[in-house]
Amino acid sequence: MPRKWTDEQKRQQAEKIRRWKPWEHSTGPKTAQGKARSRYNALKEGTYTPEWGDIRKALILNKAFLDKALDFQVARDMLAFKRSVKDSNY
Repeated sequence: MPRKWTDEQKRQQAEKIRRWKPWEHSTGPKTAQGKARSRYNALKEGTYTPEWGDIRKALILNKAFLDKALDFQVARDMLAFKRSVKDSNY
């Protein structure tokens, strides 16, 4: 269960973080070997694994198909509406 922070605790934590400045200490790998190794962190696990790559490609293709199907449906509905207005002699 996530921690419940009071407004006072949030304020105190924000002050501590501003004093600590962790963003100034986060430098990442410094050696060429460390940089080369860390480059593949996202490939080991997460959404950049080869399996997820295949899933991403399938989802992109599926979205493109659905977008075209929706465009077709909208165009068909607009044509039907225009015909109904024309037939009703407005």
